[in-house]
Amino acid sequence: MRPAIAVGILCVASFVLAAAVAWGVFEAIPHLEDEHINLYQAKVFARGRITQPAPPQPEAFAIPFQIHRDGRLFSKYP
Repeated sequence: MRPAIAVGILCVASFVLAAAVAWGVFEAIPHLEDEHINLYQAKVFARGRITQPAPPQPEAFAIPFQIHRDGRLFSKYP
């Protein structure tokens, strides 16, 4: 077997194993505050924005490491 094919197979196998652990063990959901805010900011970035308008009562949606400033919400960690 050529080395390039072996490396490709190893990469695919590693990805499948990592996906199985993420879905089977960690249930594919964030468990820590850092993970929650990273997922939140990723969704904001996916919409093509850097910040998001704050809801009428932002304290009801408080997440650690989330900044509420001038009516906008964003992550402490980009």
